[in-house]
Amino acid sequence: MLQRIGGGPNLRRLDSALPGSVRGVAKPSKGGKIVVVDSEGQATYTTLRKQALVTELQLRHRDIRALDPAVQLPYPSAIFIRKQALVLNLEGLKLIIGRDKTLVISVPSLTDLSARLLPDLNNPVVVRLSNHIAAARLPFSESAGMDGYMSADELNLMEALPYELRALEAALLMVLKILQHEVQHLESVTHPVLARIRRSVARPDLEQLYEIQNRLDKTISRAAKIKEILEELLDDELQMAGLCLSKVEGMSPTASASSAAARRADSRGELEGAKSEQMAEEADEMSEAEDLIESYWLQVDSALSRLKILQERITNTEHLVNLDLDSKRNALVALSLAVDLVLMMFEIHMAVTGIFGMNLTSGLERWDPYSLWGVVSVGLVLGLTAMLSFGLYAKRKGILNVPAFGLERAAGTINSSAGAMAGGLP
Repeated sequence: MLQRIGGGPNLRRLDSALPGSVRGVAKPSKGGKIVVVDSEGQATYTTLRKQALVTELQLRHRDIRALDPAVQLPYPSAIFIRKQALVLNLEGLKLIIGRDKTLVISVPSLTDLSARLLPDLNNPVVVRLSNHIAAARLPFSESAGMDGYMSADELNLMEALPYELRALEAALLMVLKILQHEVQHLESVTHPVLARIRRSVARPDLEQLYEIQNRLDKTISRAAKIKEILEELLDDELQMAGLCLSKVEGMSPTASASSAAARRADSRGELEGAKSEQMAEEADEMSEAEDLIESYWLQVDSALSRLKILQERITNTEHLVNLDLDSKRNALVALSLAVDLVLMMFEIHMAVTGIFGMNLTSGLERWDPYSLWGVVSVGLVLGLTAMLSFGLYAKRKGILNVPAFGLERAAGTINSSAGAMAGGLP
């Protein structure tokens, strides 16, 4: 087990036995090793017994298959609420949360949520999960904001939460931190590339932007899926009530005792009072779970909004580049028309001189050598006249007008509008 002492960086390993048929070994096994985090935040190794999970935690076989890290094509992200456990399949983070322990099947890396790594006691994700679960029991120092620790308000909140909600909050917090890290990384690498593309379009920058766009699409899809999962929990009252495993278990004897007392009671008022008290307790439990899920839903929605703003900036830059390409294409068309007019002038000149250069009598031979220069001059005049006539006609129709399009000026306009959008966000 890894436990942080007094808020310091030192770690010490403790061995503890787990009750039940999921009892593990102190040392990691070569195959199927997982990590168990108990209610005190102590992490130990154990071996995964699938049948024991099915019988004791009342899981389904498809739940266990969805958590299997050896599956090449992973199952979609989801949160399953069972009678005895919460099953979390959030990309690379796969957990089974019980009333007093959490089974860590696989963990992601700190920079990639889709990575699936086998859990280890020294893994930073496992350490942070253990620290957050044990936050209500560990001594808290004044050094708030340290990596792996929570603020005083968050600590007081977690003291009032049951174990399964603390473990769920630790898992959602870890997913959110990794997602925010991906968002910050995408923002840091995208803005310089977009700035270079607005100044000058180069193939290496376009290839880098293509890779960024692919990663951005995957991150948006991942964040949207997590947001959808949290929305489904918030919209389903039965699932929200099923999040509090320990309180549901603790309420069972109380509910039975109250029902027995109600049967012995002679007045109907006592029965109604017991029912109203039980309904009030259930409402408080749902309120705690709903506040927890809603807070992380808002943070995931904020991260998703940042990703969409980044995607809009990429789209605006693509439109800007397309406009610049259209402008250059129009300039090439105008240049091609001007060249065609010049060629038409020479073709008319060559036609006139060719006609009079044939071995035919035209009656102009007696004015030789002045007839030669006269024919050349007439050909040039006719060619220039035709070129100027068609050129003026094309200019009047707007064919030769090259639009005065400045890429940097348009980019500045888009940047100012995008900055205004970003500044309006909370």
